[in-house]
Amino acid sequence: MKHDSTWRSWILWVAAAVGAAILWWRVEPGRNALPAVVGAARHQLGAVEPGRIRAVLVKPGEPVHAGQALVEFDCSDLDAELGVGRAAAEEYFAAIEALAAELTTEARRRRADVETELARVRATIATAKGLHAAQQAELTALNQQMERLDQVIRNRLTEVDRLSALRARQLRLISRTQHGPETVDAWSEVAEQMRQALKNFDDDTVAVRLQPLKARLETQNRRVQQLLERQSRCTVRAPADGSISAVPHVSGDAVPAGATVAVEVSARGTYVTAYLPENGRRPPDPGDLVVVYPRDRRGGQAARGVVDAVGPEIVELPPRLWIVPNRAVYGRPIHIQVEARADLLPGELAFVHEESGQVQAASVAPQTSFPARVPDALRQRTRLELSGLAWLPERDRFLAVSDDTGFPDRDAGTPWVFTVDADGQLDADPLPLHGVDAISDLESVARAPDGTVYLLASQSLSRKGRRPVKRQWLLRAQVAAQGLTVTGKLALYDQLLIHLDAGLRSELGVTDELDIEGMTWRGGGLLIGLKAPLDAAGRARIWNLADVDAMLAGAGGLEHGELPAAARLSLFGTVALPTCSIGVPGGISDLYAEGERLYVVSSVPHGMACGSTWRIDLPLGQTSPRKLADWPDAVPEGIARAGQGSLLIAFDTGPATPRFAKLAEQ
Repeated sequence: MKHDSTWRSWILWVAAAVGAAILWWRVEPGRNALPAVVGAARHQLGAVEPGRIRAVLVKPGEPVHAGQALVEFDCSDLDAELGVGRAAAEEYFAAIEALAAELTTEARRRRADVETELARVRATIATAKGLHAAQQAELTALNQQMERLDQVIRNRLTEVDRLSALRARQLRLISRTQHGPETVDAWSEVAEQMRQALKNFDDDTVAVRLQPLKARLETQNRRVQQLLERQSRCTVRAPADGSISAVPHVSGDAVPAGATVAVEVSARGTYVTAYLPENGRRPPDPGDLVVVYPRDRRGGQAARGVVDAVGPEIVELPPRLWIVPNRAVYGRPIHIQVEARADLLPGELAFVHEESGQVQAASVAPQTSFPARVPDALRQRTRLELSGLAWLPERDRFLAVSDDTGFPDRDAGTPWVFTVDADGQLDADPLPLHGVDAISDLESVARAPDGTVYLLASQSLSRKGRRPVKRQWLLRAQVAAQGLTVTGKLALYDQLLIHLDAGLRSELGVTDELDIEGMTWRGGGLLIGLKAPLDAAGRARIWNLADVDAMLAGAGGLEHGELPAAARLSLFGTVALPTCSIGVPGGISDLYAEGERLYVVSSVPHGMACGSTWRIDLPLGQTSPRKLADWPDAVPEGIARAGQGSLLIAFDTGPATPRFAKLAEQ
């Protein structure tokens, strides 16, 4: 019996040890691992305004994808109001076009009248000058004759009367010749005033007359924009890929504002909360790289993540992470952002290891830039206000564009672009753009996979309130040995934007505030980022210009105002970019697409000389933009990457030496 008891004791001890080992293995699989829970992104989607449900398009348990319509509200009244708003905007637009045509005709007529009067004045000046010259010649001859008569009079007193008549005539000619220059000067002054009047026809007279109507159109466009935003809320859409958890209402139900109409759970976890034991080691720093492993799911793949923040206090861990039931465990939360395509299920347990290696930039850490190295030969030829970058692997250089080229007194607007290496060394010779005479406010450049380069001007109004063609170019070019050869061009505003219907123009933000500064190639077309205007919620707009090559092929002649038949311009989406350290609503200064990720630099449309850099995972709305850096002392205007290297950021510094910065972000 004693022998059997000993064996039973040994078996119990071995079982306890194995159980403890298994428990330890499940809870702490690695010495440096932290227990964690994958966040379950649970979206409670509701009505912003009170309304009646027209249709419920999903049912519980159904998988959905980002952007899919879930519930539709009856918005027939809003649709009618929107139709009236668009008609009013079209009316204002037609009134502006009619008044502009009338003012142009009036200006041409006035110009013709002034030119006719100026011609008459010039003829009068010529007559006055001729008369003055004739009188001067006659006076000269008369003076000579008088001198001869003075000699004769001494010998022949009978010529006194004739001499008196000649002297009277001489005095009249002297008087006329003295006043002749004054007459010529007076008519010349009139002519100069008329020439100045002709110049004034090129000033802002027409713009001033049109300004009240433009202001009304802008106000109406804002009303249409607000109606469009309300209309977009008539359809509740899935914010991300996931599954429907609950649909508490059916078609025909009237719901108040804020009522939940659908609940969605995201298909994949995008954030993880790990816990550092309260007596544990030093916490990681924001920006540190980590690896997240599913704890209990066999075959689950590890995911990379970045520490977003470290909790400020010790909290109680979720009961699922307690080692002993009913005995609470405490720790410090570590909030981790993981890659969008991570193989993690919402709500599952995980463990986290810190990853050795390079630390990413902290999400809001201020960064510094360094000055470019500009050769003296280049500095003496042109200004450099860098506004966009694109990597040219065939040249091992970045292609850089500048807001302005040349100098105001020489070579202003010369179509030049520039090359710079990854360390900020600019080449001495600019590259000419063959195929376009002049360009102004060139803001962005993008390169397609086949090597085609696209360049875009800002489309904004100049300081004089004009939008000349040289500020509107969208160019396609091929890189050649001696520069870039333009193979297609389009005056984007005059040939496309102005022809869109009022509703689409309002949705896209096509107003007098329009300022385009960002562009990148994606999926056979161009993503275009607006610096201004922001939408009513302070978000920056991104356009999608699809089939850009087909559009350029059908661009036609600018003088005919033709709309390309293949044009496909739509709103890609909007994004909130709280810019600079104080989080001011920012616009897009440049874009760079890399797979399903956008890198963006933002700046404040008006005012502060600062900016920020962001990473945005696509599709838009699936995750919030992640701020990579703030730039407190310069305005970032260009962003691109050389191969697998760091991101290079270019800064517009006005008349000062351009600056660059490198940002390590994978």
